[in-house]
Amino acid sequence: MRLVYEDRWLSKKEDWRGVTAYIDKASCPDSQYWTFLNAHYSYGFAYYDPGLMSRSHFLYVLPDGSYEPSPVDAIERQNVGKHDWLVLDTGVARSATTGGTQDEVLRSKGWSATPFLGLLVYHQQTCGSAVAMGRTQ
Repeated sequence: MRLVYEDRWLSKKEDWRGVTAYIDKASCPDSQYWTFLNAHYSYGFAYYDPGLMSRSHFLYVLPDGSYEPSPVDAIERQNVGKHDWLVLDTGVARSATTGGTQDEVLRSKGWSATPFLGLLVYHQQTCGSAVAMGRTQ
């Protein structure tokens, strides 16, 4: 219990609070959020802004109900719009896929990434005026 209260229970705590602030400032009214988490209330950005829950989606479950473990392949098969956002943990973003890492392939397909502690936030177009607020990993 002491480790939790001293914030030492994890070696690296992901910056969902920063991601939420960035999304709030730079996303569009029609943006949808695709993440590697399927329970945002307990951990992700919807914990900091519950209003985002209705627009968040578990990336890996496809419209036909099947499961796709590759972010690059899942994005290809989801109904992702130009204002939609993708949040990956840095380990997944650095993992290998055909053509390089997940991060390299997403960037080659027009996705821009902003780093936050333990996370990469991808978008194609933004509507807000936020300057990149990412933090060093």
